Amino acid sequence: MPYSWRFVGRGRNPRIIGADKAMDIRRAFDNPVVFALSQRLVPFTVWVYEELARKHFAFSDGAGVLDIGCGIGRHRRFFGAQDYTGIDINPAYIARATRAYGPGFRVMDASRMDFADARFAGAVCIGTLHHLSDDLVRSMIKEALRVIQPGGALHVIDPVLPTDPKARFKRLVFENDRGRFQRTFPGMTRLVGEEGLVLKQDLHRGWLHDVAYLQVGRR
Repeated sequence: MPYSWRFVGRGRNPRIIGADKAMDIRRAFDNPVVFALSQRLVPFTVWVYEELARKHFAFSDGAGVLDIGCGIGRHRRFFGAQDYTGIDINPAYIARATRAYGPGFRVMDASRMDFADARFAGAVCIGTLHHLSDDLVRSMIKEALRVIQPGGALHVIDPVLPTDPKARFKRLVFENDRGRFQRTFPGMTRLVGEEGLVLKQDLHRGWLHDVAYLQVGRR
């Protein structure tokens, strides 16, 4: 059986686990039931996402809003007065979202969207960037800005590595997340800024994660 080193606390107390077992644990969260249960059992970071969304999202009634990486549709309730579309690459997530919230969800690769230019007034991307490589983030930002109308913005909310070097527990939690592309706040801001213009920034230091907000427009 292949093994990989798994480290706790930046190199201290090494622990060996099966690499295939670690991958199986991550894949379990592709099941929408498992994913939904995890959000209910450990809701702290989700609460931070929602707090930042309430603080920064402001869309006109009837405006077209795109939710990139919508998952099981939890964010749908923020957009009751808008023309909402949610996309995710996981068909099982989209099926569950549709059952729970009705139409408006589509299986789609965010790096190659099927929408026409300027289709939406704005877009949001919540808790998705740390699952994407740098190249995929660049492609997603470029596509998002393509489908947003002039004057609109992409709103990004994503966990980042803790800003406090003493926050070892938060760092440990995030480094063991199933998302494999953890970034610092400045690193995430620079990456997003390669394809768009960062108009606004915010950071919430949560109990389990530090969570960043970026408002991004066209250059």
